[in-house]
Amino acid sequence: MWERINIELGAESTFSGIQFDDGVLAVGDKGITICNGNTVDRIDTQIRDEVFKIHNGNDGPKRVHGVRDFFEQVVYWTFPAADVDPTFSNRMLLYNYDNKSWAFLNDSLTTLGQYYQTSDVTWADLGGYTWETYQKTWNAGVQQSGYAQIVGGNQQGFILQLNSKTQSDESRFITSISAATPPTITSPDHNFQDGDVVEITGIKGSASVLNGYRYQVNNAQTDTFQLYSKPKFAVSAIDTSTNQVTATGNTLQVGDLVQFSEIVGTTELNGVTGAVIEEGNQFTVDIDMAGFTAYSSGGYAEDLVELFQPTEMAGSETYIGCGVIAAVDNFSIRSKKFNMVNQGRQTHVGYLDFLCPTTSNGEVSVPVYVDYNDTERVNPRGIDSFFNHSIPTTLTQFATQNQSKDWHRFFCNVDSQFFQYGFTLDEAQLVSTQIQGSAFEVDGVVIWHETGSKLT
Repeated sequence: MWERINIELGAESTFSGIQFDDGVLAVGDKGITICNGNTVDRIDTQIRDEVFKIHNGNDGPKRVHGVRDFFEQVVYWTFPAADVDPTFSNRMLLYNYDNKSWAFLNDSLTTLGQYYQTSDVTWADLGGYTWETYQKTWNAGVQQSGYAQIVGGNQQGFILQLNSKTQSDESRFITSISAATPPTITSPDHNFQDGDVVEITGIKGSASVLNGYRYQVNNAQTDTFQLYSKPKFAVSAIDTSTNQVTATGNTLQVGDLVQFSEIVGTTELNGVTGAVIEEGNQFTVDIDMAGFTAYSSGGYAEDLVELFQPTEMAGSETYIGCGVIAAVDNFSIRSKKFNMVNQGRQTHVGYLDFLCPTTSNGEVSVPVYVDYNDTERVNPRGIDSFFNHSIPTTLTQFATQNQSKDWHRFFCNVDSQFFQYGFTLDEAQLVSTQIQGSAFEVDGVVIWHETGSKLT
C-alpha cells in the first residue's frame, strides 16, 4: 500500500540524497527538502530561489551529486548553474547543518565521495602547506588511517580532495596552445568563464614562458579560452640597501602592488608582493631587503593594479605537452544592512574594528556599500586616501610580538540610510600569490557608528 505524504515537494536529483537520523535531505525541482517518511519540509527557506537556478538542460538535475562531511558538519552538492549553459557541474552548494548557513563554491566537480586513507599522514605528505596555512591540529584525528576524506572528480579525470587549503591544486589539462597575442588555450570542457583567474604550470616546450603566472580568462568557449595578464616590466637593477628597483618604463604609482619574478641573484624577491612607496623608473617598495643576495640579472616587476591586457607571445613558441591549469580561488562575504531608520535618522559610520588571526603576508579588501547601491563600493582602490580600501592581517606596529590575533581599524566615514560591508580579494590581491595564499578569518567586529542626519 502506498501513502502520499506530499504532492508538492519531491526529490528530482537521484544522487542528491543525504541521510540523517531525522530524515533524508534531497534536491528537488521546488526546493531542498528533508523527508522523514511522514512529512516533507523545505530546509532552504533562507535561499529559497536558488534551487530554481540549477540548469535544466543537458540533464542538469541528474548531475546534482551530494556528500556529507561529518567532521566539518557540512553537506556538499555539486550542480550545473543556469546562468551559463554548462554540460557538466560548475558550482557547489554548501550547507552547514550545525549553524544552518549556506555558501556557494565555484568548483567544477561532477561527482563527490569519500576516500579512506590507508596510513597516517605525516608532514612530508602535506606538500604545499606551511605551518601557517595548515588549519587542523595534529591531534584532530583527521591525519590517521581510516579517516574518511571528502573527494571529488571532474570531467577531465582529476580527483581532488576537499579541504581548507587557500590555493587549489591543478584540475585541468592543456591539449594545445595557439601562440599569438593573446594565446588561445585548448582544454576540453574546461568550465571556466570570462573573468576567472587561473595559474598555469608544467608546460614543456618554448611555450613554457607561460609557466608560473596568473591569467584572466577571456573569450571562453566550451573547449578554449584566451589569456590576459598583468603588465610586466623588465628589471635591470636592484639596490638592496635602499629597497629600490630599476624597471624602465613602468607604470607603477605610489600605493600600487607589485610582484616580482624570474630574478637572478636577489632570488628572495621572487614571488614576493610589495607596495610602491616612491614611483618612477627607479621605484622603492616597502620590502625590507636587508640581507638579500646581490642582484645579478633579469627578472620582472608585475604591476598588479593595472588592468589585465592580452598576454603577448612572439608566435613561434611551441607546446610539447604536460601543461596543467589551477583555478585561483576568491571569496565574497557580505554583512547585513545596518540602519537607524526606526529613529528617522541616517546612520553615520566612523570606523570599523576587525579581529583577525595574524598572517605573514595577508590582506583583504573591505568593500563598503551604502543605501540602495549594492554593486558600486564607495571605497575603491586609490580614489580617496581618506577611505581605507583594505586591511592587513599582519601584526600592527604596536602589537605584542608573536600574538596570534590582532585588531585592525578600518576608516570609512559615511552618512547614509543603510550601509553594508564585505570581505573579498580585489583583482590585484587575487593575482598576488602571497596575498591570495594567506588564510583569512574574522573572529570579532566592532562597528563605531551613531545617528546621523535626518532621513531625506
